[in-house]
Amino acid sequence: MNKMKRIILLTLSLLVITTMAFSLTIKIASIAPENSPWGKELNKLAAEWKQISKGKVILKIYHNGIAGDEGTVLRKMKMGQLHGGIFTARGLSSLFPNIAVLSYPFLIRSDAELDYVLKKIKPMMNQKIEAKGYKILGWSKAGWVRFFGKSKIEVPEDLKSQKLISNPLDQAFLQTWQELGYHLVPLGIPDVLQGLNSGLVTAFWASPIAAATFQWFGIAKHMTKLKVAPLIGAILLSANVWNRIPDNLKPKLLEAVQDTTLRLDNAINQLEDTAISTMVKYGLQIHTLTPAMVDQWDRTFKIGVDKLLGKSMSASMYNLIKKYVNEYRNR
Repeated sequence: MNKMKRIILLTLSLLVITTMAFSLTIKIASIAPENSPWGKELNKLAAEWKQISKGKVILKIYHNGIAGDEGTVLRKMKMGQLHGGIFTARGLSSLFPNIAVLSYPFLIRSDAELDYVLKKIKPMMNQKIEAKGYKILGWSKAGWVRFFGKSKIEVPEDLKSQKLISNPLDQAFLQTWQELGYHLVPLGIPDVLQGLNSGLVTAFWASPIAAATFQWFGIAKHMTKLKVAPLIGAILLSANVWNRIPDNLKPKLLEAVQDTTLRLDNAINQLEDTAISTMVKYGLQIHTLTPAMVDQWDRTFKIGVDKLLGKSMSASMYNLIKKYVNEYRNR
């Protein structure tokens, strides 16, 4: 056997050994409890990835917020301590600030409008976030935000008397609404329950699923029925880790993620209804608003838009989403 043949055989042998020995454990953090719909679906996804990769790609899920809030998870991803996470728009706003516009109150008002807008802007959002060294595995809807408080919140003046939780990553939003007379308190999601218990905060806006899952409603027993804004989230990986996965596995792994997000999206309305029914059994009071009350909220948030555009909220992104919403409504 000549020297060239020996080199080729040695190279092929090394490739085979490397392929056989490949193993990757991916550490994923989630603020959601393990027994929540998201926790259960993540565990199912981990099992599917293990099966698809024949044990070569293992998802290790850190549930219940034990890895910290979304800002902490991102910092740990940058240091390589974690490889991915489940993020809401709140957490993703540090990578792509314009994403916050999607959840601005009363801009998008129905699931159908949200589906239409997301279809239009997902490619752009993926591109912006992935340009910073991440891989978006999939997007998911997470319900509709409502107001919850220790006392009822029917009109904007009711909210001014409460201490409302605010995203600590969005200082411009905090300052703007404080200027309008609201008392906002920056607080990470893992600290919400303690904040409610201590009286540091008395109100929050969140999806009913989150309020039930995290047991926040046990202290803030008043919910405004009005849907304020849609809530979305995404599964995010470090691009470095994603690139380590063999290319032949990636399509099937992504398909499993898409199936996971589709199951959550299809079940979200039923999950919200179930969460609300359960909370009512344990003392939640729901307040239905009159058209005049809704109009007060609409006017209030339009004032907020004028003050936030060009600060924490991009005018171009706001106008783009508004354009797509109007396209849908005028079809």
